[in-house]
Amino acid sequence: MSHSTQALKQRWNDRLPLLKAIRDRRSALKWVQQGCPLPAPHLVKKTTVAHYARLFHCRLFVETGTYYGEMVGFVRDKFDRIYTIEIDATLHQQAVKRFAASKHIVPLHGDSADVLPRILPELKLPCLFWLDGHSDSKVTTRADKITPITEELENIFASDLREYVILIDDARYFGKLPDYPTLEAVESQIKRFDKPLVMTVHNDIVRIHPPKEKNPIYLKA
Repeated sequence: MSHSTQALKQRWNDRLPLLKAIRDRRSALKWVQQGCPLPAPHLVKKTTVAHYARLFHCRLFVETGTYYGEMVGFVRDKFDRIYTIEIDATLHQQAVKRFAASKHIVPLHGDSADVLPRILPELKLPCLFWLDGHSDSKVTTRADKITPITEELENIFASDLREYVILIDDARYFGKLPDYPTLEAVESQIKRFDKPLVMTVHNDIVRIHPPKEKNPIYLKA
């Protein structure tokens, strides 16, 4: 590769974050203009994660469903340590390569229903869980279930964790697709473990967290 080609490639790579930010904002603006239909654009998900991390002073981040690593790329400087779990071997290896220079980011390979219980004892600080692990027939490897969300929640609620927030993507699937429980079933699960948590749904995200004196501000863009 010639020096001029390398320089051009580097300039392009340097501009990618800005181009992605412009794309995300345009997508969010269009979404608002259309009346906020579901699903919400990725920028809404990113700002929701950032907002709850600030609101509850979360220093750890655990993601199920790495996919292309967009969420981890966004939060890489917002947490002390980041775990991201991906069942698809190819996507996992892409994440390993992409985040190799960030030693506080730990990509893990496997079914989150099995991997999550192994890392829960390591979480000693306030933690934000972003649960987005589900099969995608076009990209990701199909697991035994479309989603292990019930098992993920069971593992978190049964753990010794004291301070955490859970955000679950694709709320519209609950009670509609196989392996997704109803929202009422999730509320019953919380009550069964006698957890001092509240659950709300907004912008296609299920939000489970300790009660606050005032309702959290829902950032849309």
